[in-house]
Amino acid sequence: MFAGSLSGPLTKKSSFSLDVEHRGIDEDAVINATVLDSHLRPAQLSESVLTPQGRWNVVPRLDLQLSDRNTLTARYAFSRVGNDNQGVGSFSLPSRAFDVRDTEHTAASQCVIVQRKKYRPGAFLP
Repeated sequence: MFAGSLSGPLTKKSSFSLDVEHRGIDEDAVINATVLDSHLRPAQLSESVLTPQGRWNVVPRLDLQLSDRNTLTARYAFSRVGNDNQGVGSFSLPSRAFDVRDTEHTAASQCVIVQRKKYRPGAFLP
């Protein structure tokens, strides 16, 4: 696993950030099954199959001050998950293995407007 973050100003009124994370997990699936050999006789099969999993996340962000009261934020997120040799283990043989890949993209933007009102004791806000 590793993760990193980088951020800083671009100009006086803009900044950026970048977050990156990778996670990898190596697991095994144990197979204990009875199979038929080449002479069609029952034979014991004990085997271990690697079933690795991996995840990537990359998230860049940009902040831009449009005025003293307006800020624009734009963000993108990329996520990829991979699982190899799924469906194997117990009585399921390696020939039944399959890989799974999932990719997700997300984009978002937001404009924040700050309204300044003077506080008056006893006054209710609308």
